[in-house]
Amino acid sequence: MKEFVNFLTGMEFFSLVNRLSRIQPGLNLDGDKNDEAAHDESDYCTVEDVKFLDKLGTELASSEQFLFDLVTDNRDPMQAKIIGIGFAIGARIARYVSVSDGLSPGIRFSDISNALKPIFENSQISKIAHNFNIKI
Repeated sequence: MKEFVNFLTGMEFFSLVNRLSRIQPGLNLDGDKNDEAAHDESDYCTVEDVKFLDKLGTELASSEQFLFDLVTDNRDPMQAKIIGIGFAIGARIARYVSVSDGLSPGIRFSDISNALKPIFENSQISKIAHNFNIKI
């Protein structure tokens, strides 16, 4: 859990870290903010094709939990279109999936949905939605 909190802190998800501390009292929230060696071991990348999307699906399916965040083009949820999905899989492990509208680079939402739907439906994997109450 400490590694996950370190990741959330590194990604500046401070409100989520505060919520976790309320849910799980006694959680160490200090993290390793100044550990430069740990930052050198980060694994961040953009998922740009269906082949790598399948690899992301395998990573998510083998994790106990992950955080996801929808990136939209508008703050108004009634007008917003999803342009990307960010995933935090563990400490310093993150993926960004660019959603294509057919004209821009990225992966079609239908392909993303087909690949990741079984993972989101799997009740054995905990999912944490970042700022989801704002985006619904």
